[in-house]
Amino acid sequence: ASRIESLNKQYGTTIIVSDSVCANLENTFTLRLLDNVKVKGKSKGVKMYSVETDSEKFPETYIKNYNKGMDAYTIGAWRLASSYFEKAVLSVPGDKAAELLCNRCKDFIQNPPKNWDGSVNLTTK
Repeated sequence: ASRIESLNKQYGTTIIVSDSVCANLENTFTLRLLDNVKVKGKSKGVKMYSVETDSEKFPETYIKNYNKGMDAYTIGAWRLASSYFEKAVLSVPGDKAAELLCNRCKDFIQNPPKNWDGSVNLTTK
């Protein structure tokens, strides 16, 4: 739990939950897929979601572009994902999660990860 909670700083969020908790919150809160991460000490990726309490924080254009970015990111289409995340940031300037993913995609274009499985290995807590 502490490894998941500490990710809030990186993604600019307040509440992060794993996919196992997400299933219990779907009809109660707005959830945004943040990433699929291998937290320190774990070898398997876990999907992380931000619990959004302000349903109007993200306009429809943001959601559309962010979700398309996540789909492209997951399959390793870095250029396409980057362009969608850039559009998401234009809709919600300063969104740390979209900025982080956009920058990561740009890094992956230059240095693709070996054996990409859709998850990133985070070594810091």
